[in-house]
Amino acid sequence: MNAENQLLAEFWPSPEEMTVLSERWRAGELTARVDHLLHFAGRHREEILRRVSKRTDSNSLVSVVQLLILESGTVHQASELKDQIKEIRSEIWYRGEKGPHEPHQIQEEWTQTYASAWRRWRLKEYIFVAERCATQLAARIALPRNLGRAG
Repeated sequence: MNAENQLLAEFWPSPEEMTVLSERWRAGELTARVDHLLHFAGRHREEILRRVSKRTDSNSLVSVVQLLILESGTVHQASELKDQIKEIRSEIWYRGEKGPHEPHQIQEEWTQTYASAWRRWRLKEYIFVAERCATQLAARIALPRNLGRAG
């Protein structure tokens, strides 16, 4: 297995995670991720085209986009930071309901305890969304219209 396939396999959602992601997709909870992903693809269009090269199937396109997401570690940094801050504030509020608390300490604890897992989950969301949006991705980076989903 080459390094790229290994990276994708490492971040590929488990069957349980795929169930959660599918439910969230059906509920419309990943809509913002679609917009951010398409913007990301537009910003990285030249790199995507270079990596896709002569392959013209959407599986190749999706794999290239997924790898770029994992290599970048972020798709839309501003919204991701905003979402992390929201999570931290929720934790501060929750602990505040239990009694006296130090917000700065809670923020540090959240970062040490949850930030890595939060980031990993967000990347899995984007990997999932890329799979679901192959046609939109192809249109965004202006691949040929006859780009068909292989397999």
